[in-house]
Amino acid sequence: MKKHLLFGLILLLLLPLPVLAQGTPPIQAQISVGFDGQCKFGAWVPVRVTLTNQGDDFTGELVLTYSQARH
Repeated sequence: MKKHLLFGLILLLLLPLPVLAQGTPPIQAQISVGFDGQCKFGAWVPVRVTLTNQGDDFTGELVLTYSQARH
């Protein structure tokens, strides 16, 4: 029984598997925060989001979160 299992596993390893190309993703996001990356703590901050889609239509949700950490 163990020989059959081992033989089956070896056969699976020898089968050709499809390989996915690692190209540019169809959906890309560009996000900029503040004025040239600068913002004042405690004040409102502009956020600009640009989404591009070179693939099929889709439905999704864009969620922005923030923390009040100082850097």
